[in-house]
Amino acid sequence: MGQLAEKVRRKPFGLVLLDEFERARAGVIDRKTGQVTEANKEAVRQGVKMLSPPGLINWLDDLVVFHSLAEESVLQIVNVRP
Repeated sequence: MGQLAEKVRRKPFGLVLLDEFERARAGVIDRKTGQVTEANKEAVRQGVKMLSPPGLINWLDDLVVFHSLAEESVLQIVNVRP
């Protein structure tokens, strides 16, 4: 199970914030697939703190940053056979 799916499963009433999700390829939006990568959580935390209402950051358990898949990665996924 992916990291996002696992975190949502453990805390089903949480809030997932997706930045620039509309820029994702149609396949990502339609199939709800993507890749989770680690990022500098402190930088993300500071960004959320600056852009959100006071105190919101205290309600967040974890931050998970998603990045678009490179074309090469998409091709590798498409070529995987069960």
